[in-house]
Amino acid sequence: MVSLSNAQLDALVGVYSLPPGPSGAPVTFEVTREGNRLFTELKGLGSYPKGEIFPASATSFFSLIGLDVNFTLDSSGRATSLRMGEIMGIRKP
Repeated sequence: MVSLSNAQLDALVGVYSLPPGPSGAPVTFEVTREGNRLFTELKGLGSYPKGEIFPASATSFFSLIGLDVNFTLDSSGRATSLRMGEIMGIRKP
């Protein structure tokens, strides 16, 4: 695990649009910060608990349940998208 600054963590916080669920309903992946920790929550596909993700690098994170999340940053260091396995999410404005 690596240590990231508050600014680096804040650059990842946001709501990311994922492909629609089987019903066609919108699905989002929300990334929030509490202190120096990041949490994720999947919304739109039923009830999924909020879970913590841990930094392996400035853009690559893992969870204790086996979820890997990789962020793509723009030139200012702000996340524009994320990838979880084969699933891509685009950050909402």
